[in-house]
Amino acid sequence: MTIFNTHTHAFKLDHVPDHFYSKLSIRNLKRWGILHWLMRTLHKAGVFPNGAVLDRLAQMLGIIDKKSQEDIFGILQSFYPDDTRFVILSMDMEHMGAGNPAVSYFHQLEELAELKSRFREKVYPFVCADPRNPRVTETVKHYISERGFAGIKLYPALGYYPFDIRLHDIYRFALEKNLPIIVHCSKGPVYYRGDYTPEMLVHPVTGERYTEKGNSELSWHYSDPANYQYLMDKKWLQKYMDKVAPGTLAPDFSQLKISMGHFGGDKEISKFLSSGWDFSANKPLADNNNWFSTIRDLVKKFDHFYADVSYTWEDPSFNNILKIILEESREGDQKLYNRVLFGTDYFLVSMETSEKQFAINLRASLGEITFHQISSVNPRRFLH
Repeated sequence: MTIFNTHTHAFKLDHVPDHFYSKLSIRNLKRWGILHWLMRTLHKAGVFPNGAVLDRLAQMLGIIDKKSQEDIFGILQSFYPDDTRFVILSMDMEHMGAGNPAVSYFHQLEELAELKSRFREKVYPFVCADPRNPRVTETVKHYISERGFAGIKLYPALGYYPFDIRLHDIYRFALEKNLPIIVHCSKGPVYYRGDYTPEMLVHPVTGERYTEKGNSELSWHYSDPANYQYLMDKKWLQKYMDKVAPGTLAPDFSQLKISMGHFGGDKEISKFLSSGWDFSANKPLADNNNWFSTIRDLVKKFDHFYADVSYTWEDPSFNNILKIILEESREGDQKLYNRVLFGTDYFLVSMETSEKQFAINLRASLGEITFHQISSVNPRRFLH
């Protein structure tokens, strides 16, 4: 069995904006050699009361601070059989309001292109598309058509909606070329750090006004999987087009091939598992009041909608619900069974567990037949 890990990263610390986490300069902390000293100080202060968490953070920084993306990829490869294939997702973080990275997004892509040239079929690079990048369409088309990239990466939590009109030409290109799109969809630590304008505090389709005070919570509106209903359902997309381009007919994006990374995230899966149960209908109460359920319903509604289990499933207790929904689908309509993908979110998963342990736990929990389905059969269909 050839394994496909459909959700990994290889970007370096130099690709991260200087004020990614706070007003402290990442470059200065690195230059002064005090990153690890700072972690120890925070640990002593009780910020990281669990020593294991601190150890894992140090391990992750040890990975991300390598000299090249090839060095990072080499570590990832060592955990898997020789014929394993890897989707490597680039990250354009130059527009998230956290300063500039030491190394530009362009150079990140060039390095990935060289990695693809060297490792060929073992590497599937994805080009990150941020609509605020003035060259986004040109960049996507170039790296896919000329440099061997295999698909498109979206990270809406950085401050944009997936139905943004500036992405529409890219979606048309994706439909023409049958390209896969992988989307971040969880409530994580990577989000827009700049100041929110009044326009950013109103949803452009529903008109909902946001009342959250922190950037983290505000970013959830961008990541909400319901936004893909507004992208792929033409009547909803028309509501958006009527506001941003009056008189323009909404395009039909219902056939886009999209995978929701993290299946909504651990917080949303916990919400699903904590809900009450409606025994007459044999389903949880408030079943759609969580991202996990929303994504599941989108997979069932749209013909080419997928989800991956990266990072979210670092808690082995989540494996049970995954096993149940996949086995139910295998005996039923097979939509989920055919469209859930294996991924780990390397190297970020190292914050919670080791890469090898994550993959082995999941494989053992699901069994060989189901693991083969999500790690080999489904990824081949998604990527090709």
